[in-house]
Amino acid sequence: MRTHLVLLAVALLTAGCLSSAPQTGSGADTDAAEQAPLGEDEATFYLTGDEELTTREASGEAARVTAGNFYTAWAQGEEQPTWTGSPLATGLHADAVELTFFYTAETATATTGPQDQGFPEFVVYFGTEQAPMAWASVGGPDTVQEGEVVEVSADLAVPEGGLVLPAGVEPVVKLAPVQGQGSAEDTRIEFLVNGTDHPARAELSAEGTTVEETQPISVVDETGTLAGSAYALGADEQTTADAYEIEIDETDAGLTASLQRLQGAGIADIDLELLDPAGEVAARSVTPEADEGLALHEANVDAIGEGTWTLRVVNYGNAAVEYELTADVLEI
Repeated sequence: MRTHLVLLAVALLTAGCLSSAPQTGSGADTDAAEQAPLGEDEATFYLTGDEELTTREASGEAARVTAGNFYTAWAQGEEQPTWTGSPLATGLHADAVELTFFYTAETATATTGPQDQGFPEFVVYFGTEQAPMAWASVGGPDTVQEGEVVEVSADLAVPEGGLVLPAGVEPVVKLAPVQGQGSAEDTRIEFLVNGTDHPARAELSAEGTTVEETQPISVVDETGTLAGSAYALGADEQTTADAYEIEIDETDAGLTASLQRLQGAGIADIDLELLDPAGEVAARSVTPEADEGLALHEANVDAIGEGTWTLRVVNYGNAAVEYELTADVLEI
């Protein structure tokens, strides 16, 4: 297989995805290492107060996890609230992911509605730490009174061809309460997890799968610098981006990509997208953290098709960012 790499500098009009960082609450937890068997056509992962995922059904009184200050975490590139499961004994191929979570006001009133520059209320993710590729922007009521419980369910966008989690990877759920608090520190929300009445969970319509052993062939190993974007300044959502073209043929069985932010003062938020040969977005990794990643497998290659794929690095922050992008085509 011959693979050609072309660097393109482009300016794009689009919208970014944002997230926050957690503080751990207390309550009844389950042991994520104690895994219940997965169903043949579905798998459910429950969120616990210890920020773990377990396939054992939630029971008892809910634990509380306090959402941290989103803007502080975003500016510093810190991780948003993340729940991690044990390594999968069986690989999963999911064509749909539904995420359900619950939250309440920690104080008299918490503001969660549209503010500032119209950012989404919550951005939620499912996948792995290296490739959180299923995601959605969701919302609830503009204000929440103390003691009021809000339930939110979201159908997450999955990569073209489905979300593949090979055996041995650790599944993760990320919840980003972008508008989860007002400007004051005493107007915050709490996530309710691991409870009989509030079973926060990710439900997958999935089947078991075996991912064949492959050989990675390096196709991208580049550093670049992107100018700051107007998006974070409340202008016309003008962003800056670099694009890298990769040739994929019928003998290829997947693609992995890793994006690392090397430096960037102020708010620096770069994301990673994969475009199919028709120029449509086939997969995304769009957290506000310093690193992003994609992991595509044979099912994705079959769905997307051979031809010229494009990896696109997009800057949604207001600061210039230096980054490193690496990518491998997987061959059987």
